[in-house]
Amino acid sequence: MSNNTNPTPTAARRIIVLVGILVVAVLFLSSLYYRWENPSLQKAVRPTGQSAGMPPQGEGMGGMGGMDMEGVRTMVEALEKRLELNPADSEALFQMESIRSMRGDREGAAAYLEHIEALGLTDKAQLMELAGRWFNLEDHARAARTLEGILALDPEEMFAHYNLGVLYKYRLAEPEKARMHLEKVAKGEHSFEELRTQAAKELESK
Repeated sequence: MSNNTNPTPTAARRIIVLVGILVVAVLFLSSLYYRWENPSLQKAVRPTGQSAGMPPQGEGMGGMGGMDMEGVRTMVEALEKRLELNPADSEALFQMESIRSMRGDREGAAAYLEHIEALGLTDKAQLMELAGRWFNLEDHARAARTLEGILALDPEEMFAHYNLGVLYKYRLAEPEKARMHLEKVAKGEHSFEELRTQAAKELESK
């Protein structure tokens, strides 16, 4: 398997955005959604309200839904008050991380993610969200570590296996680990047939 860290357009399209709470309809037989972007990860978790309604990251201050600076300041003040009352408010921490990211403050964004890590999350949806945030900050090692944490809680979480396969193949140059996780999805006993197909394609591609 190649260690190429620049996925082809076809391969990149197989990698689904891990921003916000998105889930896959054909896999969960409910109101679920796909979204694709180059490059990111795939997510399939139940809606929890965590980080729901957050604007997309990586667009600078102009990405905040046209909100003016006063509106941003008001939002930050409200979030800071929430965190004063409850420093373990993971939703507020995720939102503060989003604001830092959109301002281009990667160090500040990472500090909020480290705070979230310190909470010792056990909810798979929140952990998947955290992995996506680390991925967006291009800290692929931490994204992988977070996904491995999901597998420690649930060794049969196929979306964590798939995402790890993608990370190890395209970002961390560890082809054997990539193959192990992708084979788990491609050959495992589960009902996520589309995910199985994508994993099989990744195993065949160079």
